[in-house]
Amino acid sequence: MLLGVAFTVLLLLISGVSAGEFDFPPVDLKEEDSAVVVSFTHPLCFYGAPTQTDGATFKFTVSTDEADVNGSCTAQQNICKRSVSFPEGVEKCVALEGSFDGNRVGDVSYSYRETGRICLSVLSPKNVKLNCQNLNVSVSWEYSEQKPKTSFRVHVGGSAGHLVSDTTEHQYDLSHFVWASEERYLGFHYVTVTAKEGGNQSESIPSSTFTFNHLKTAEISRKLDFPPVDLIENKSGATLSFMNPLLFYRELKQAAKSDSAKFKFTVSSNDGDSEGACTAQEKICKLNILIPEGAEKCVKTLKGWLFEGSEVGYVEFREMGLLCASKSKEVHVLLLVILLFVFAIVSSVIIIVICKVKAWTLNVPPKPKPLISLQPNHKAGDLRYAPVSRTVISPVTLTDKLCKNPSVSSGEEDDLQDSGVDSRRRLLARPYAEGGLSEGYGRHEDSADDSEKTEIVSMDLEEEEVEVEGEGGSGYERRHICQVDMGNGDMATGCSEG
Repeated sequence: MLLGVAFTVLLLLISGVSAGEFDFPPVDLKEEDSAVVVSFTHPLCFYGAPTQTDGATFKFTVSTDEADVNGSCTAQQNICKRSVSFPEGVEKCVALEGSFDGNRVGDVSYSYRETGRICLSVLSPKNVKLNCQNLNVSVSWEYSEQKPKTSFRVHVGGSAGHLVSDTTEHQYDLSHFVWASEERYLGFHYVTVTAKEGGNQSESIPSSTFTFNHLKTAEISRKLDFPPVDLIENKSGATLSFMNPLLFYRELKQAAKSDSAKFKFTVSSNDGDSEGACTAQEKICKLNILIPEGAEKCVKTLKGWLFEGSEVGYVEFREMGLLCASKSKEVHVLLLVILLFVFAIVSSVIIIVICKVKAWTLNVPPKPKPLISLQPNHKAGDLRYAPVSRTVISPVTLTDKLCKNPSVSSGEEDDLQDSGVDSRRRLLARPYAEGGLSEGYGRHEDSADDSEKTEIVSMDLEEEEVEVEGEGGSGYERRHICQVDMGNGDMATGCSEG
C-alpha cells in the first residue's frame, strides 16, 4: 500500500502539483430527514490515480457550528460519505478538510485544503457543462436566484495545476489556462463551480473531466481541426501541404513548449500510406505523394498528431476525408494574368464608347451673346442703362425785338452806350446772332431747369428791348430773316435788323 501511495505522490508531483496544495474534491450536500449527508469523490479517484493505490485510506473531518465529525474512505469505495445531524432551527452548514496522514514517502506528506463553509441555504449552480470548439474551451452554468451579492468561484484543477477565479457571470473562458503550456494542453482537467453569498457558499458542482491528450482517460476527449490543406498536382503525383499547426494556431504558437515538439501526419491513397512530419521551426508541412500514372490524383484520408518531444502524449487532429489534386498554381497565375489583361482591354473599350456616345448625344449650350458696345451718347438700345424718353424741342421763332444786326458800327455802339444799355444786354443778345444759343441748347442734357432759363432770358430781353424802343428805337434799322442751328440738326427761324 505504501508503494501505491508513493507512486501516487510521485505522479502528482511530476504532473505539476506540489505536496500540500491539493484542492478538496467537490462536495455534495443532501438533506435526509433531520440529517445532512455529506459526500465527495475519493481524492485519488478524482485526480485519476492508478489502480495500485486502491488501498490508500483518506481521512477527513466534517465541521459544523456545534461539533466536528470524522470520517474515512478508501479508493475502492470511490465515494466518501458522512452523515451529520443538526439541531432544529440551526443553519445547516459544514466545512471539510482531509489528508493521507500516516502515509509518507520519506519526509513527504500531502493533504487537502479546507473547503470553507458550505450551506444548504445557498443554492448550487445547475447544468454545469463544458463547451469546446476547436481550441476554444469554456464552462457555463445556470443559476435561478442570483442576488446582488452572489458570485461564483470557478476552480480548474487537474494533473497540470490549478486555477481559482471568481466571477459574477454564468460562464468562464478556460482557453488561456488550457493552452498556456505544453504540459497543460497534454494534461487532464476538471472544473467545479460554487455559488457564494457573503461568507457562505453552496456545494461545489463539478463538470465532466476533459483532456486533449488521447493517452489520458477522461469523460471528454477533444480533437483539433487541420489547417487549410492544399493538394497540388505534379509530374509524379501530387504535393500535399499545409501550414504547421504549431504556427497556424495562435494559442499553440504562444504556448510554452519544448523545441523538440513536432507534428506527424499520415496520408492514405490508392498506392498505400505515406507519412510526414515537421518540427516547430518549419512553417509549412509538405509531403510528396506518388500516384500511379493514369490513376486519379486524390488521397483518401489525412490524419495528424501533435507530439511532445518524448512522444509520451499527443493531441489528435480530426481526420480529413477525400482530397483531390488541383492544377499547378503556376497555371492558375498565368490564367489570372490573361484574364486581367482581357478585362483591362474590354473595360478601356467600354469607357471610350461611353465617352463618345455622351459627346454625340449631349446638347451643346449656345455661346453667350457679346455685350453691345456702348457709346458715350447713351443710345436707346443700350441695355446697361434704363431708357430715358427724349425731350422734343419745338422750333423757336425769334421776333425782331430779339435780333440785331451782327455787324454794328462803332458809331451805333456809342449810341447804344449813350442810350443806357448795359453790358449784360449786349452779352445776352450776342449769342443769338453768333449761333451760340444753338450750341448750348441742342443736346440731350437739356432739363426742365434749362427750359426755365430760356424763358427767363427771353423775358429779360423783351423787357430790355422795350426800354430801347422807348428811347427812340435807335440801333435797329432793318429786319433780316435767318435760320439758326439749335444743335443736333434742329433749326429755328430768326430775324435780324438790316
